[in-house]
Amino acid sequence: MSFIQETIAQYANKEEVIKLVQDDTRLTYVGYGHFGETSLCGLKTPDAYGHWRKELTEPNDDILRQIAFSRKWLQGIDLRKTVNKDRSSYGYKHDVENWLRKHYLNQVEMNCYISNGCFIVAAKMESLKIGGLGNPCFNISKKAVGKRYDHA
Repeated sequence: MSFIQETIAQYANKEEVIKLVQDDTRLTYVGYGHFGETSLCGLKTPDAYGHWRKELTEPNDDILRQIAFSRKWLQGIDLRKTVNKDRSSYGYKHDVENWLRKHYLNQVEMNCYISNGCFIVAAKMESLKIGGLGNPCFNISKKAVGKRYDHA
């Protein structure tokens, strides 16, 4: 089993992902919200919303990889009691991508892309508090991101 497959097995159980997404109809690959509910371009029409939902309700290995590495990153993060409105899922997904490039790109050939929706799924799997639609915010400490970047 490869390093990526091991990480998926540990952090992104396919059935758990599917159930979580089915139970929360706001989860999509591009963000958080129903069509017309947010300004996200991917959720402007019912067809687009359905397309981006399907990415998560029928996850392939790449979707599971994105969720798994997001969860791995989140498990090293300091949390706070309230939602931090100064940073959103879109910023955090970039933090995960940068962390992957720093710690894993030289060890294994992999795509370091993380979608906004996959990060949101990972945060929900880790039971983080969520606030807002589109690019929601979480209860992640401001100082946590810099500290996390330095540790694999």
